[in-house]
Amino acid sequence: MDQMESLTTLMSLQNLAAAIVVYFGSFTFYRLFLHPLSRFPGPELAAITKYYEAYYDIVQDGQYTFRIAEMHIEHGTGQIVNLGAAPSAFTRDVSTEFILGKSYNSLDEEDFDIGMTSVFQGSGHIWRITKHITWFAPTMKSIPVDWVMKVADDGTKAFFRYLKETTHDTKEFLAAIALSDPDDKAPHNIVHEILDSNLPAEDKKFERVFDDVATVTGAGFKTTASVLRLIIFHVFNSPEILKRLLKTLEQLPYLTSILMEGMRLSPAIASRSARISPDGDLTCGKWRIPSGTPIGMTTLLMHTDEKLYPDPIQFKPGRWMDIDARRKHDKIYAAFSKKTRICLGMNLAGAEMYMLLATLVQRFDFHFEGVTSEDFECESDQFIIGTSGKGVLNAFATSYK
Repeated sequence: MDQMESLTTLMSLQNLAAAIVVYFGSFTFYRLFLHPLSRFPGPELAAITKYYEAYYDIVQDGQYTFRIAEMHIEHGTGQIVNLGAAPSAFTRDVSTEFILGKSYNSLDEEDFDIGMTSVFQGSGHIWRITKHITWFAPTMKSIPVDWVMKVADDGTKAFFRYLKETTHDTKEFLAAIALSDPDDKAPHNIVHEILDSNLPAEDKKFERVFDDVATVTGAGFKTTASVLRLIIFHVFNSPEILKRLLKTLEQLPYLTSILMEGMRLSPAIASRSARISPDGDLTCGKWRIPSGTPIGMTTLLMHTDEKLYPDPIQFKPGRWMDIDARRKHDKIYAAFSKKTRICLGMNLAGAEMYMLLATLVQRFDFHFEGVTSEDFECESDQFIIGTSGKGVLNAFATSYK
């Protein structure tokens, strides 16, 4: 009996040791390779544990500040800018100003509010659960935001701060509109338009209005920022493309071709876009599709089909310079979707991309370190394009101003 107990104890200790090894091994792997900040230069030990800082603070008696200075010399070669977060901050400020009449000033943040960029690159996990488990979303919404923020990481906290602020602002808009003069000529935002519409009263309550506000503002910045990250990298990483763009900038055709190619490789969403024929059966080749059957089409797969686009993964703006080629591809190019489901904000998104890229190439030069085109290829469906780069694009910036 004693031998059995000893053997059981030994096996338990072995299992515990194995579990500890697996846990810390997985934790270390995540911190070094999968964490949104893993691409930032610096000592690997500092990425794994906060006790790297503690060693210099406690054992070395407050030397971490000076260790940071040494790390700047060891790992830095210029002014590092996270160009992944910058487009997100820009499009978020523009879209909220345009849609709500209020900017949340992400561009004023020193890190361009990077937490918001990081959290949306992983948001597809929650979206997929809510799609298949219908009770999950109401359950999550019932949890007080303040509770979540107490245990959340920095990126999630940034998102929930934004959520709290937009929730408060939506309530303020509803209250102000209820007391305002219907003939008031003051600028209107999306909340005004919803309340002035012919929608039923049920669709004008706070919960529904806020869901619409959140959906439209989110769609207004996440998708455009994803395209801009890819375009900025390819333009500044290719001297030939950059030189040609600067030379022909005022004539627009090449700039337009660059934007079209960026949207081909990074369309608005990675997920399937479903359609239903409510009134009659459809036929596709020899197949009959009964009326009412959802049919999913993924724009990204169409845009990267080598039968339709030679060298489909390559960034080649020149493929759009021929007007006849553009017309030929009209039926197989759907960066903003098509027909009744076409993107409501396509003109705003286009204006943002034209103006930002034209401004950047005239005022700055960027050099990238440790970044490749593979970092912008879709590796997961996060509803938006989920990339291995996780929205991070570190660059050394030179200003022409």
